[in-house]
Amino acid sequence: MFRYYLKNALKIIRKHSRFTLFNIIGLTIGISSCLLIILYVNFELGFDEFHKNNENIYRVVMKQPGNQVVGSSSDWWIVSPYILKPTWEEELPEIEMVARTTNRNWTFRLKDELVGENIAIVDPEFLNIFNFPLTSGDKNTALTNPNSIVLTEDMAEKYFGDKNPIGELVETDDGKVFNVTGILKNVPENSHISFNFLVSFETLEKITGKSLLSDNWLNNGYRTYVVLNSNTNPDQFDKKLQKYDIKGFNDKMWSFHLQPLSDIHFNRLIQGTGNRGTLYIFISVGVFILLIAGFNYMNLYIAHYRSRTKNVGIERVSGATRSQLIIQFLFETFLQVIISLIISVFVVGLILPFFNDFMGVKLYISSLLNYKVVVSSLLLLILMALVSGIYPAIYLSGLHIISGIKGGMERFSKSAMTLRKSIIIVQFSISIILIIGTITVYRQLNYTANKYLGFDKDLILYVNLYPYFGDILYRDKNGEQKNKIETLQQELLKNPNIISTARSSGVPTNIGWSNIPVWDGKVEGDNPFIYRLAVDENFLDLYGIKLKEGRNFSSAINTDAGNAYILNEAAVKQFGFEDPIGSGFGFDHKLGTVVGVVNDFHFESLHKPITPLGIGCSSGNNFYYLSIKINNNDVASTIGYIEDTWGKLIQKTLDFSFIDDQLNYLYKKDKQLAESMNYFSLMALIISCLGIFGLISFSIKEKTKELGIRKVLGAEFSHLLTILSKDVFLMIVIASVVGGITGWFIADQWLNNFAYRINMSIDTVILSSVLTLIIVAIPLSLKLRRAINTNPVDSLYNE
Repeated sequence: MFRYYLKNALKIIRKHSRFTLFNIIGLTIGISSCLLIILYVNFELGFDEFHKNNENIYRVVMKQPGNQVVGSSSDWWIVSPYILKPTWEEELPEIEMVARTTNRNWTFRLKDELVGENIAIVDPEFLNIFNFPLTSGDKNTALTNPNSIVLTEDMAEKYFGDKNPIGELVETDDGKVFNVTGILKNVPENSHISFNFLVSFETLEKITGKSLLSDNWLNNGYRTYVVLNSNTNPDQFDKKLQKYDIKGFNDKMWSFHLQPLSDIHFNRLIQGTGNRGTLYIFISVGVFILLIAGFNYMNLYIAHYRSRTKNVGIERVSGATRSQLIIQFLFETFLQVIISLIISVFVVGLILPFFNDFMGVKLYISSLLNYKVVVSSLLLLILMALVSGIYPAIYLSGLHIISGIKGGMERFSKSAMTLRKSIIIVQFSISIILIIGTITVYRQLNYTANKYLGFDKDLILYVNLYPYFGDILYRDKNGEQKNKIETLQQELLKNPNIISTARSSGVPTNIGWSNIPVWDGKVEGDNPFIYRLAVDENFLDLYGIKLKEGRNFSSAINTDAGNAYILNEAAVKQFGFEDPIGSGFGFDHKLGTVVGVVNDFHFESLHKPITPLGIGCSSGNNFYYLSIKINNNDVASTIGYIEDTWGKLIQKTLDFSFIDDQLNYLYKKDKQLAESMNYFSLMALIISCLGIFGLISFSIKEKTKELGIRKVLGAEFSHLLTILSKDVFLMIVIASVVGGITGWFIADQWLNNFAYRINMSIDTVILSSVLTLIIVAIPLSLKLRRAINTNPVDSLYNE
């Protein structure tokens, strides 16, 4: 029986090759899009799942009431003290293993170059807790000896090429030597822990010459992971941790908790980087495209049924039952879906590099063999086949014998047309929803790119000085600490293309420092955390941050350093200063003086509102950033001059960034969403256009005699065009209303993620509808012109 159905399906496919090609194109586009979405969703949901014991691995987190910046929604921190590991190992038998991690920036020698690298400092248990397999070396001994270092495969190739690195040495710029004891497979992209080098805490202690162990439970600059015994109840264990509660800032109790490994990626309250909202959008788009492709197949199949109804009637006369006919039609559909799935695998292989680029991920075609992806793909195949084939199978198998032999046109065309038009309306409604979403995302991104943020962002580069402190700070022969950056600034300003330089503890795109302030009129117990910035006198002018009132800092006024403060408008409002100039304000329990107020500027993304900021004047060595403003005269040679000057003075390779690049990074996820929406909207429209093409083909077949008679009677071309296309335009109008209202609501909800956003307007819906109409009109007009220009004698003869 199977062989009969297969043979018959292949015969039908060969006989109606043009119709089959249309179907397979539509199905392939739909399945390819769905496979890309499945790969991405599987990648996101698979974060940290590759660890063999992942269900028993937890990260230690702290809830620190009162320790959150004004405007932040979370007081959860992923920190813990160094002493926690030995204490819990001794006192908590439920714990099987514990490992701490922290990071350091070291500079290594690579041939004749100095290369800055981020190093993960870990306990030896780290390699037993996590499944980061070694391709060379023994995980049980790789980190046990001081000055041992483990490299990933990429770093092994970078530093040693094809040479076996085990036993080789790597050296830092200051002469510290490390022995390579292990090579790790590269860390998977969907791991919340990322590193290229591993060394032990014992090694760090040897280098620094001091023990890291401290009784201070607030010295919590480490991340700790634990493995619980499999029979441990996490909720009960969490209650047991209450005895380790400590008094933190504002006399509030801080507590330790365990966060499951599976919760880390998507928990935005605890610094998760995943976005379930984006994931839901992708899943919804996948469902939409599945429905569009399935409905498209359904429409084309039914539109084509006239050439099949005689065969159906003959088979019924020959004794075929309705159930046998349903199986035959479904088998034919399944076969076309399978063919489309096979083609889609090759299409995905071609598209995947481009998809990876705009999504900022590394998905591999081999991931299609992942069991979850395989199961999802099989479900996709079944759903696609059922959505596509069940209605046509039931529809055609129910054909009466006589009607079937006659062709069935009079009986079935009117009863089915309403359903087919409804399907087309649904298809284009979904397409319009996707286009509205795409336009909205692009408009919001354009708004963020062009909105004045309250500071200058063009042609300003900055350097993070922290990794270079060992080379920047030195003591002169009198023992006084000096800073090479002052000399560097003087040298840089000798270049006429360099406008200004400034030092600061942060830059407008990364303040990164917060404290509890003191101020005049402060009420006991009112201890808000606000952002804090230390700058020199050039900072505000370099970034074009405008003073609303008061004055800028000045090196000519000796009392400014460590005493003078400038507030933003949000801070003035927060502290209730009616006349802020001269008011008392400061940090570190020291009251200074407010000398100025700047206009609010956006130092976080537009997703967040502007929060209070206190800017202090400093002339010390606690600056972490150097900002350099250049003009647009020969930018390349100016940057070359900066790099050469830096290299001569600091004797390190310069690593710098542009402020506008950092701003772009703040909206990286939104841009990825825009690019993906753009792609999927186009795919949905192409599939929908195939459906419209099929419907018009059917309409033309229906009206062949009518068109011939009207042309013989002298009907104008425009009149004939109206007859054939009015239904299409009516369907797009209805789709515009349905899709427009739904798309407006969805897009408006997405915009609520931004504190500063565009307003939805009717022109977005109109533009989406017009774009849809234009895209439909181009192929449609060719089909209609061909039909209308057909010789009426041939039309009447064929009819």
